[in-house]
Amino acid sequence: MKADSVGLEVYIEINPQELEELRKGSLDGLLNFRDNINPDAKREIPFSIEYSAEQREFLAVEQEPDNVYFGEANKIRFMINSEYYGSLITNKSFGARFSVGGKLMMKLKGS
Repeated sequence: MKADSVGLEVYIEINPQELEELRKGSLDGLLNFRDNINPDAKREIPFSIEYSAEQREFLAVEQEPDNVYFGEANKIRFMINSEYYGSLITNKSFGARFSVGGKLMMKLKGS
C-alpha cells in the first residue's frame, strides 16, 4: 500500500490482496504527509482504512486528537461503506470528500 497526502488531499493505492483484506475489515499503514503551505513540513502519520457495510456515511474520517490540524494528528481513521467499496472495485479508482476541503482518493494497483 502506498499512501501520500498533500494537506487534506489523501491518495492511497492498494493491491488486490489488500483490497480483500479491507473487505474483511481494515488496513493499517503510514500516511506520508506533506503540508501544502510549507512543503518542507513532512511526517508519517499512522492511519487505518476500515470497511463497514452497515455504515450509512459514504466516507467518515476521525483523527486523534480530534482538535488539531490534520497534519498534526497522531492517528487517522478513514471509514468507508459498501457504496464506496463497490465503486472502487467497479471504477478501479474512487474518491470522496470529507471535512472542509478534504479528499480521500483510492486506486487499485495495476489500474
